[in-house]
Amino acid sequence: MVVVVVVAAVVLVAVSGASVVAGAVSTGASVVSSSTVGFVSSPPQDAASSINTATRVRDLGVFTSGECIRGWGTTGIPVTGSLAAMGDLVSFAAAELSLRADAAKAGPMAAYLKTDMPFYGVQKKGRTEVLRAVKKQFPIEDNDAYREAILSLWAQPHREEKYLAIAIAKEYAAFLSHDNVDLYRRLIVEGAWWDLVDDVAIKCVGIVHRDERDKMAPVIEQWVDDEDMWLRRTSLISPIKHKADTDYETLFDHCLRRAHEKEFFIRKAIGWTLREYAKTEPDRVRNFLLEHRDRWSGLSFREAAKHLDVT
Repeated sequence: MVVVVVVAAVVLVAVSGASVVAGAVSTGASVVSSSTVGFVSSPPQDAASSINTATRVRDLGVFTSGECIRGWGTTGIPVTGSLAAMGDLVSFAAAELSLRADAAKAGPMAAYLKTDMPFYGVQKKGRTEVLRAVKKQFPIEDNDAYREAILSLWAQPHREEKYLAIAIAKEYAAFLSHDNVDLYRRLIVEGAWWDLVDDVAIKCVGIVHRDERDKMAPVIEQWVDDEDMWLRRTSLISPIKHKADTDYETLFDHCLRRAHEKEFFIRKAIGWTLREYAKTEPDRVRNFLLEHRDRWSGLSFREAAKHLDVT
């Protein structure tokens, strides 16, 4: 049985216990049929069903009730058929990602990163398109909105939503400041894998480290000895883009202090950060490597000396 309730310009269709909201172009618009909609009452979690759902969202202006409520609490369904008009960044981003979802790629992406976290299967080009659309629909004008957008996306289940949170964090240069280091720290500690940590470390923490050196020096100094491995890694790689502005004495000190570690991601970080600085000061890095050669792991030394004439 199909029950139809018309409220102003919104059509509510209840189909066998599942409900959808369809935006009507006017109070006299036709009701969307149950056969046309065919949604369940909560958003799909797998990439394949996401494609079908998102296509209907885009083409019909139709939402699952769960999708409408998400981000709005449980007090009611917004009376609109447009994700953008809802002012709901999370739902808009999820729909844009779902439109580009590829189930055939989702599994291999998760396998490559050795994670059980779900993927839409949206690769970099598609994620860039989604970021552009989100920025256009939801311009961020103050620091509170910046933090809220990042944390709202970060809380979502899919990896690409977390990538989008990080993309917003680094894209809005005006809000990259010491005031938000607590936010970046949270992303690093909770991300706890290289694909989520490294961009935050280099393009968020690293920028603040360069531009607010006096405030950041104590932070980096604390992180280099932190019990959290990803914060230690961040302390090493945050200066990677500093080039001539690199505080090389601190960088060298930190590399030596972590040289004893057997952790792959620390050994790799030492080699990576020294290799990048060697592009600016090759002689300085070469001399440093050779002076302390007995301290380096084979991995750190090989990575650091990759483009240097070191025998």
